[in-house]
Amino acid sequence: MGNTVKPENLGAELVKILEEYRDETIADVKEAILKTADEDVEELKAKSPDSGRARRRKYRSGWTKTIVYESPLELRVKVHNKINYQLTHLLENGHAKVNGGRVPAQVHIKPVENESNEKLVQRIKEAASK
Repeated sequence: MGNTVKPENLGAELVKILEEYRDETIADVKEAILKTADEDVEELKAKSPDSGRARRRKYRSGWTKTIVYESPLELRVKVHNKINYQLTHLLENGHAKVNGGRVPAQVHIKPVENESNEKLVQRIKEAASK
């Protein structure tokens, strides 16, 4: 910005600079969201419970991310289990057995979610401060 700006062009020049900053920041934030979602998928694949049975191993490998909505200003990404989505609630919260008793919860999603939120906030702060 070594150029001189005439007073009558100052408003237009400020708008241009702010639009460039906005576009760069939005791109950085979108990149941070996608990177965090990728890390979450890998972490959930590693931390998900495995029953040892071949048919249950699919749960661990079913984690994926899906872009739910994207616009020039917004990006929404969902991390979910594509194969055995029904098991997420049962494993995370525990459930009743058929003949009485309960199966204990195997909490594996909530810690990843909490850590992910902290990482994403930090990355967004870094993107905004560039």
